[in-house]
Amino acid sequence: MTEPQDPLLLDHEADGIRELDNQLPRWWVWLFNLTIAFSAVYLVYYHVLGNGQIMLTEYQREREVGDRLKSAALARFEQAMQELQPSTEPATLDSGRRIFNQMCAPCHREDGGGLVGPNLTDDYWIHGARLRG
Repeated sequence: MTEPQDPLLLDHEADGIRELDNQLPRWWVWLFNLTIAFSAVYLVYYHVLGNGQIMLTEYQREREVGDRLKSAALARFEQAMQELQPSTEPATLDSGRRIFNQMCAPCHREDGGGLVGPNLTDDYWIHGARLRG
């Protein structure tokens, strides 16, 4: 038995399901056309004319700002470090000695000669050193 011919049904079927040929809503078609127009304008503005800031140029600009901020902060830090002088107060020295013996000496020995941890008194640095002069 054949089914009556419906003008909305297409001729093909998949797994017993026949497809309807419905029109898309007009608002959807207009929205789709607007996205195509937007993409064309975007392509011309950003990539052909080069007016807009694409991600790479924006990243480079932000990186320059960050490098300037970092350089200024490091300069302030280094200036502050040069102004610091080791303490000569006995209470501070005793506190530092007590903290070193409690936290550092188990690995580095009390004289800093190294056990499990590296020697802190020789001229060889694991992570490098920069001498101020």
